[in-house]
Amino acid sequence: MKKEYEREEYARVVWKVEDVMDLFEITEDKAHDFLCNNERNLQERMVERGWEVLDTCGDMEGLERKEI
Repeated sequence: MKKEYEREEYARVVWKVEDVMDLFEITEDKAHDFLCNNERNLQERMVERGWEVLDTCGDMEGLERKEI
């Protein structure tokens, strides 16, 4: 019997204007623009790093890698 889970998605990450303003001397408007201009870059890099983390955690737990 298949176990039922409450969620289908895990490890969601979001960035807010305040995050940018904590890192840089920047106005709120410029922080919005920055996130709009760099959203795709953030998404792509987070996905790349996420796959690396999944791979490392799978190794640490002794999971057998699929042959592709």
